[in-house]
Amino acid sequence: MARTKKTNLIIKLVLAAAAAYLLYVFVGLQVKINTKKQQISESDTQIAQASEEHERLSGILDAEIDEEYVEKVARDMGYVNQDEKVYESIED
Repeated sequence: MARTKKTNLIIKLVLAAAAAYLLYVFVGLQVKINTKKQQISESDTQIAQASEEHERLSGILDAEIDEEYVEKVARDMGYVNQDEKVYESIED
């Protein structure tokens, strides 16, 4: 009888240890899953921002170029048309 009680106690201890280990592993995996979900959420946010920026830049590239604006910017930068003569003033 003492032997069966001792065996039952050992079996119970082994099962309790196995259950504790499985619980430990389960909690660890849940933490990893939550971390990965957060990383996915952050990546989705970055993708959404990049998509918005891509659409904005695509819109700029696809927009019709206003020739007057281009000419104004070029003149501000010192460019002239091919048929224009450039005179530079020489000051003492």
